[in-house]
Amino acid sequence: MEASNDPPGPAKAEPEESSAKPIHVSYYMNNGVLSVRETDLKDAYELKEEIRRGDFGPVFKVVQRTTGQAAEAKFKRLPRFVRRQEALREIEMLFLFAPHPNLLLLHDAYQMLDSKEIVLITEPLQGCSLLEWLVSGKERVTERICAGYLRQLCSALKHLHAASIMHLDLKPESLQLACSGELKLTGFAVARRCGEEPSLLRGDAEFSAPEQLGSEAATINTDMWPVGLLAIVVLSGVSPFWASTKEEMVQKVISATWVFPDSFSSISKGAKDFISKLVKKSAETRMSAALCLDHAWLDGTAAEKPLSMATLKEFWGRYKSEKPASYVHRFPKSEKAKQSEDEKK
Repeated sequence: MEASNDPPGPAKAEPEESSAKPIHVSYYMNNGVLSVRETDLKDAYELKEEIRRGDFGPVFKVVQRTTGQAAEAKFKRLPRFVRRQEALREIEMLFLFAPHPNLLLLHDAYQMLDSKEIVLITEPLQGCSLLEWLVSGKERVTERICAGYLRQLCSALKHLHAASIMHLDLKPESLQLACSGELKLTGFAVARRCGEEPSLLRGDAEFSAPEQLGSEAATINTDMWPVGLLAIVVLSGVSPFWASTKEEMVQKVISATWVFPDSFSSISKGAKDFISKLVKKSAETRMSAALCLDHAWLDGTAAEKPLSMATLKEFWGRYKSEKPASYVHRFPKSEKAKQSEDEKK
């Protein structure tokens, strides 16, 4: 995802390269501003074995030298400036909110200026997304199981929204699993504080809300649209707004016209009611994360009948193999921004 014309923030946190020798820096929040200091990752952490490969580089097991606490280090090789800006945005957002059981916990963050690598030190994860786990056959999947994971997602969003942070990029790979089996919401490169006024965001359309593809400003309820879509996907394996072309997909989302798939004939009324109150064109009329947690379908009494994972396996195979259909969202200028431009003339 790319953003431009953001308020001062992580874009100014990236230090200049040293002409004398390569240096390492760590990031921290100083009075709400992402700041840097010279330090070396290996002074604080002992690198162990590589445990998997991430999208931008290896992931290592690490141990904190003073406490012996295990963690994982995600090395991101990011030669492009815009990619580093995205990573810094994610670091800033992860530092902003207080810890929560269903939000990825960031311990530290470093940058190797000689190699353009950014390293995130986080709590250990399984390296497995929620959907990968559901289709693995290792768990008997029922409505109640799915409702439990969605409850954890809504709990994470309630915590974010209470801190005036919008995620804005909820999709299947955002939902990872901790070693304990708990859901962890990840992927904060596009997240924004409420009230920030970026002029442009890029992302993928399939799980984006209508206002993200149109000309309306995003709100915390923008995050609730994809919660409904993800509920449909995990329960049926059907993505209601998917299309073979980006243009058709965007038009389907903007129209917000959809029906439950045929496979929902065996899904409970409670699940349908939950989803219907989220996948609504008007963001103002969607349930908030707090209201979702009060919904009867998430109270632990959902149906225990096993769900077929065959269609979900097909969806996951297609989703992983396809290049996401990107969208470009140009935010409308606020009166404050227009006034500032007029003053400069």
